[in-house]
Amino acid sequence: MDRARSELFLGFELPYATDDCAPVGGTIKGSSEDFVVEEVPLFPLCGEGEHLYLSITKRGLATLEAIERLARAIGTPAAAFGYAGLKDKRAVATQILSVRHAGELPAAAREIPGLTVNWTARHRHKLRAAQLRGNKFTVVLRAPAVRDRAFLEEVFGRLERKGFPNYVGPQRFGNRFDGHVTGRALLLRTTRERFPRATRRLLISAYQSHLFNLALARRIREGGFGALWDGDIAMKHANGACFRVERAAAEQERSDRFEISPTGPIFGAKMLAASGREGANEATILAAEGLVPETFKGVFPGLALDGARRSFRSRAENLVWEPAGDALRLEFFLPKGVYATTFLREVVKPERASGDGAAAAEASDAGGGD
Repeated sequence: MDRARSELFLGFELPYATDDCAPVGGTIKGSSEDFVVEEVPLFPLCGEGEHLYLSITKRGLATLEAIERLARAIGTPAAAFGYAGLKDKRAVATQILSVRHAGELPAAAREIPGLTVNWTARHRHKLRAAQLRGNKFTVVLRAPAVRDRAFLEEVFGRLERKGFPNYVGPQRFGNRFDGHVTGRALLLRTTRERFPRATRRLLISAYQSHLFNLALARRIREGGFGALWDGDIAMKHANGACFRVERAAAEQERSDRFEISPTGPIFGAKMLAASGREGANEATILAAEGLVPETFKGVFPGLALDGARRSFRSRAENLVWEPAGDALRLEFFLPKGVYATTFLREVVKPERASGDGAAAAEASDAGGGD
């Protein structure tokens, strides 16, 4: 499979919510300019304080690479930097960083190849992970298989109304798409490999994300993507608050309006567990992996695996699309934690567009999957 298509590939065992729609097809990231992302900040800056905030635009650099180069230019440890999210190397990405630095930004920091400093400002606190409202995207989909406007209107209209599966995207699992395998071994202590604390956290988080994807895949197969079940833990899209669904029929109208959605497990020691049918499904996934809730307690000193709930659905807001020659241009906004590659996967359907998707899917079903 070519690199551009593999950017969206999650595996034949993870179903689409719009499986009855033909693939739009196409590839992304033919060049960095085909994938443009801009962070939308969560809060205004106060204009004073010991932390210098920088808006940067980077090309051909991952976020941590950009931080390392800025740290050398400023003469401060990379650990002094804060960031809200990691942005891909193969994109034009505008994001905000913070650094604990008393002086002005040195000229050398404005001369780093592939990196532009747009502005600086001061604030009292370090920027922390996930402190952003979301991201705006402009994506060019090259050589789509379908350009018929009526068909595209149907596909994108349906995704706007119903949303798309909120799978954790492929980039979360590492360059070889196997970070979750090592994460499981670390969690169960079946490996002697040693990793820095931050790497351990990322690998175990990749495994937690893998388990969530399995739960979402099962939910879609059982017809519960947009439907609420008794015992679900539902999330309010307006503020992220979660609550237990006692009577699904009484709450379904809110789900139909996309005010709330059922959630799946980011398994951890303090996760609010679902009950009823969804709770049984989650328990089955844990058992199949040889896990119990207590597995996530006290794994490593200083590494808390509290767990969380993640919405099974998301929606691309302010979606605008337009054919552009032999390409398709899309603009949209996604809340924090939602992957553009996951939204684009539902459009492109790379597993089916690859030509061998149907056969592989049948083989996966026959083998029972994960």
